[in-house]
Formats: sequence, C-alpha cells, structure tokens
Amino acid sequence: MSFDLSKAIESAEKTVRSTQLEAIVLGPSGAGKSTVLGTLGCKTLYLYTTEETHGVKAARTVSADGVIPICIDHDEKELSPDQAYTRLLEILNSGPDLKKMGIGAVVLDGMSGLEAIIRGTKIWKEECKSANGRHSKFDEGPATITFFRPVIAALKALRRNYDMHIAVTAILDVKEYGEYGDIIEAKPRLQSYAVCEAVIQQFGDVLVVSRMNKDGAVKHKFQFMTDLSRVSTDDRGVIKKAINYNPRLIGLTVQELPPFLDADFQKVLELRAKR
Repeated sequence: MSFDLSKAIESAEKTVRSTQLEAIVLGPSGAGKSTVLGTLGCKTLYLYTTEETHGVKAARTVSADGVIPICIDHDEKELSPDQAYTRLLEILNSGPDLKKMGIGAVVLDGMSGLEAIIRGTKIWKEECKSANGRHSKFDEGPATITFFRPVIAALKALRRNYDMHIAVTAILDVKEYGEYGDIIEAKPRLQSYAVCEAVIQQFGDVLVVSRMNKDGAVKHKFQFMTDLSRVSTDDRGVIKKAINYNPRLIGLTVQELPPFLDADFQKVLELRAKR
C-alpha cells in the first residue's frame, strides 16, 4: 500500500482544527472535579469506579438527564481488576455504538481509581515479574504506564474519529493553599514521577479546579496560575529531574489565560471560541 500524503495531511489538519475538549481535571477531594464533568452540554457517558460513586450525583446536579453513568468495576456484582480493565476498554472501543446513542462526550472519573485497578490485575503483576519470577518494584512504573496507554489511546480515538469531548480526573495533593482556598502549590496523586509524566502529558487541556471561599460565597473555580509539579529523587533525596504540569488550554497562549474561570466546561469552550 502506497503512502497517501494528501490523506495524511487532511487527517492531521482535522485533528488540529478540532474544538473538542481533551482534558484532564486535577483537584483535591471536594474541589468539584466530578461536578465539572457534568458541564459539557451534551449527552455524556460517565465512567467511574466504585470509589467514585458520589461523583455521579455531583455530575448530575448540573445535568440530571445528560449524564449516563457506567461503573467499570461493578456490574450486579463486584468485578475483579482484570474484568474491570477489560470492561473499560470494551466500552471505550465502542465508538459506533456510542455515536448511535447520541453520546457527545466520554469522561472517566478518575485516573487515580483506574491506577488502583491496573495495579490489582494479574496481567500487571505478571508484567512486574523479574527474570527470577519475583515481584520487581523497579518495573511497577513501566508496567502501569503500559496499561494506561490503551485507555488514553481509546479516549483520543473517540475524540478524533467521532468528534467527542473526552475528559478524565485525577486527585491533587495540595502543599499550599491561598487565602481564599485557591491552590498555590500541589502535585498529582499518581504512583510515581514516570506515571505522572506519562499520563498528564497526553492531555492538551490541563485544568486545576479548587473550592474557593471569598466574602462568604463559595465557588468552584478553574485556576491557571497554580504551580503544579512533580520531582524524582535518588536514595539520598537529591532531585534528579523535575517537570511542571501547569494548567493549559490547547490553542491559547499563557497570556490569554485568565487567573480564574468558573469551573464550567462551557466557559472553557467560550474562551477558546473567542480566540
């Protein structure tokens, strides 16, 4: 089969021109991550783990009829980690069926729970075995990344092939809060530096959400000035490498981002449309 340059360019241009969200929403517990997932303004397939059951109700406070929930690790009975992981991939690879249902967005709440499922699977444990058959902690990071990749790839394929918004959430461990509850410094709660880097860098829209209280009014806000980072240290505690995951939006420069924005995906889309 000869390479079709024109077709390849056309496909790439379509991806570049897409206005669909490709977001990871980061925040501490109670910051409003799940609520944000209900603000996409379209029929949304809401995938969650049993540890995020409360999230469905939060998302439905915004869109009672538009959020369609599926628990990935429970189906009439608790599923094993291997079954849950397989179930998730089957759902994400059902693009034609999802499109027929009128699904306009697929969201996963959240990556921290998925990481726990991955680390509980037999296939992950096999991947972590050394040559002598023993568990190798050194191989945990690469193995976790190996099983995250098909999930992220399937999500991206839904955006690329079916024009769906995609979004996931992950927990932040906050090091410092500001006067009004804004997050000054934090790091993502994923197992390691390598996993954190491999997951977050795959999403073009990185959003940090916080629960802010000013003048007696409590609001959930996206904030774009947060110092979000992760470091890797050696046995002596010396930093070997560091990377920043500061909030960003595809297609907007740092100068075009406001310090704060209501935690509503419609506000994000409006901001992008003004560019």
